[in-house]
Order: sequence, then structure tokens, then C-alpha cells
Amino acid sequence: YDNWIHNVILAICAVLVLARAAYEPIARPAWLAFGMAVLLWFVGSAAWAVAYGAQSHAPYPSFADIFWLAWYPLVAVGIFYLIRVRVPQFELHRWMDGIAVTLLVLAAGFALAAILGPDQVIKSRRTAREREYRDGFPDLLDLLVASVEAGLSLDAAVSRVTEELQRRYPTLSEHLRVLTLLTLLRLPLQTSAAPDAIFEAMSSDKKKRSGRLRFVLPRAIGDVEYGVECESRAVRAVLARLREPPRHPEGSRRIRARR
Repeated sequence: YDNWIHNVILAICAVLVLARAAYEPIARPAWLAFGMAVLLWFVGSAAWAVAYGAQSHAPYPSFADIFWLAWYPLVAVGIFYLIRVRVPQFELHRWMDGIAVTLLVLAAGFALAAILGPDQVIKSRRTAREREYRDGFPDLLDLLVASVEAGLSLDAAVSRVTEELQRRYPTLSEHLRVLTLLTLLRLPLQTSAAPDAIFEAMSSDKKKRSGRLRFVLPRAIGDVEYGVECESRAVRAVLARLREPPRHPEGSRRIRARR
């Protein structure tokens, strides 16, 4: 809903700017470039909303980036033509002062983004994943119950539900596959060993280099990343979490309340 309101506003802006280009004979190239830039941005946003609006995790980069990236050179062209029309006399020293101030502002902005950006990206991804799990867990339970009641075995029901949820909840479906494989292989999902003892044993592993542990982390089934270094604090937190019983997500409480 919010995406479409944004896209409608972009479409109206594109029409207005192109109309300005039609009625502006002197600065027409500038306003035409601005109008095409806004129009291409609208096309990219609308196409993205149609293709990925219903997905919790859209691919990045996507085909819509082509339209969004085209916005920048068109705006630069529009500014160039607008300056030629509005500024009859070119003064080099004034332009150099303006460029210097602009570069200082950009440097400060990039520094601020480098400091705050990673935390904001991680926070947004965590929020999106929590929302996906919160929204997808009730559907998961409903489909599992319906599949088992229809006569499927638990393994077949999990496989079927995973296929059904893949498009809307890709991360939840992937984790469900991993959990099913671990259960079928009878691998432990919890441990009673002390986290410090496990960490001490891991410290003598052959994957340790330069005093730091390296891990093989799965991104998805069949897709892993080798040689990943993790902080000791994060490893100990995961080991401590393995001793705790499984947590009931918010979705399970909603299911019980609904039933």
C-alpha cells in the first residue's frame, strides 16, 4: 500500500516536470532531463513493487536498479543545462568555492554514513527477519496441520509446506529445511555441555589461524562460506544459546489464541 502511494506521487511529479518542459522554451532541455529522470525512477519503483513487493527479502541488486541509476546522469545533464540558462557569466573562483564546500559536506556525510550505516543495515535486516518469522509462523503451523490431517506423513508435510512458503517466506523456509535435515539425521539441536568447555575444545581445532577461529557458515543448503572469522563473544553467546530450550515464537501464541 505504501509503495503504491509513493509510486503514484512519483508519476504525478514526472507528469508535472515534463509539462514544465513542454511550456518552457528556453530551459526545455533541462526540464526534459529532469522529467525523464523522475519518470525512470517511477518505472523502476513500480516494476520493483510488482515483482518483489510481496516478498520479505527482495534480491539485491535487481533489474530496477538500472532505472534508478539512470536518474543520476539525467539529473546531472539537467543541472548543466539549467546553469547555462540561469548563469550568463561563468566565474571560476565562485564555482571553485562552491565545489570545495560541496566536497566538505559530502565528506562529512560519507563519514557519518560509514559510522552509523552498518548498525542501521544490521538492525533493518534483523527487523525484517523477525517480521518474516512473526508473520510466517502462523501460516506454517496451519499448513502443517492441514497437510497431516490430509494424510501426509510429517516428513512429506514439512517438504510440501516448505515449497508452499518458499516464495513468501524464503528465510523461514530455508531454516525449516535445515531443521528437518538435522532431525532426520538425528543430529543434536541442543547441548548440555558448558559453553566454556566447548569453546576451549574449539580453540584446538585445525581451522584456527593467527590465534582466531575460522568457521564454515552455511548461507543456504549447498551454499557455504569458508574461513569466516567470528568474535569470541559472539561464539560464546551462540554456545550459551544452545543450552537453552527452544523459544516459542510470537506466532505460536497467536495460533493458540486463534484456535
